[in-house]
Amino acid sequence: MAIYDSPSTTEYLMRPPRLLVIAGLFVASLHAASARLALVRTDPGAPCGLDAPQLESAMDWAFERGTTALVVARGGCIAAEGYATGLDPTQPEEIYSITKAVTAVLVGIALQEGVIDSLDQPLWRYFPEWEASPRDRVALRHLLTMTSGIVDPGSALRPGMDPVWYTRMMPLEAEPGARWRYNNWAFRLLFPVLSTAFGERLEEASRKRLFEPLGMYGTSWSAWPQTAGDPPLYIRSTARDVALLGRLLLAGGAWEGRALISPEFFQQAVAPSQALNPAYGLLFWLNREESGYTLVNGAQTSPGRLLPAAPPDLIAAFGARRHKLFVAPSQDLVIVRFGEAVDGLPEAGGPDSFDNQLYSRIAASLP
Repeated sequence: MAIYDSPSTTEYLMRPPRLLVIAGLFVASLHAASARLALVRTDPGAPCGLDAPQLESAMDWAFERGTTALVVARGGCIAAEGYATGLDPTQPEEIYSITKAVTAVLVGIALQEGVIDSLDQPLWRYFPEWEASPRDRVALRHLLTMTSGIVDPGSALRPGMDPVWYTRMMPLEAEPGARWRYNNWAFRLLFPVLSTAFGERLEEASRKRLFEPLGMYGTSWSAWPQTAGDPPLYIRSTARDVALLGRLLLAGGAWEGRALISPEFFQQAVAPSQALNPAYGLLFWLNREESGYTLVNGAQTSPGRLLPAAPPDLIAAFGARRHKLFVAPSQDLVIVRFGEAVDGLPEAGGPDSFDNQLYSRIAASLP
């Protein structure tokens, strides 16, 4: 079934209630207008070196629990992917806080190009009205580490507002660097910073520097409806495109033999960025610390690692509605999951028992 206009050698299995694809090469399509990857059939008995029955069992388990899209990639190839019945795998959807991972990568690109000098640059260089005010101590690094101290505008935002501009007007509630608090709006102050640094709209800068080089042709920025000026606020993408982003992270920020991301920045991004929440890097969630982690509300520290089933070098992005990106360099493994919230837990905030079980079941297919 030529579902994706892929080579005729591709093998597809239809298994209600989803489409399951086992074993295909993880390479970008040559057609720039396409949001597809070209999948080439490999040995279906051992997809990308993984155990096929175990992997299919993990996929079945995931789709019985609200999953709408799931991609598992290893060793440069897609070992398995599945989609809920009726969904178009080439149709982009909002990826929620996985947008933070994309933003971190763009900061790394800006550092590599030299258009941002340092993460310790004060934000007043971009927002002149902050100079000679309490906010003049806020640096780029504080936005990346969730320690800016800026008030989250939250429920004060209304349709038609420019939420980035509104956040820019917010006062401090804590000294920069003194408190870890997950802030969905403060990190978006990086958007105008990046636009200024690149000298063009964020949408164009992202397309030319990240989306097109990686073959993420189904990925783009979107704005809130009825927002003045249409500022970019979040990203729409496909599970396959997010898997390509995972592949970039798997390679330490290198793509086709060149460093796309500043290597120094990448090492900082995937290491604990502060002592307040050692499970947080630079807009990435980490799994390496046994000392515990703090989730969205910052009110409680949980013991142990984020995902006990995953290796300590796991790099993760968690989005609302249980949108997930897991990258494990030591296992050469990328997992992308889209879908609904499960286990009756809140829609956002980090890992849950579902995530740990999903990872455990997929990892059981490793050699």
